[in-house]
Amino acid sequence: MPRLENRVAKLEAQVLNVNLSELSDEELKTHIGNLPFKSPEGYRATIALVMRHTSALPVIYDDPDRITRGTPSTSGSNMKEAQHADLT
Repeated sequence: MPRLENRVAKLEAQVLNVNLSELSDEELKTHIGNLPFKSPEGYRATIALVMRHTSALPVIYDDPDRITRGTPSTSGSNMKEAQHADLT
C-alpha cells in the first residue's frame, strides 16, 4: 500500500505544479474549480486569471501619503475635495 500512496502523492504534486501562463482562460477556470477552496494554489490561479485582463474600473488611491503628496494630475487638496464631493 505505501507504493500506491507514494504514487498518489506524486500525481497530486504534479497537478499543483501547473504553468498557469500556458493555460487558456477556460483551462485556467477549470483548474481553479478543481483546486481546494481557499488554498494558496487556488488564490494564485485566481489572481493569475484576473491579472490577464485589464480593468475598466478607475484606480482609487486611499493611501494618505499619496493623497498629501499628490500626483502629477492632481494636488493633495484637489484629491481631498474630490473625495469629499464623492461622499456628499
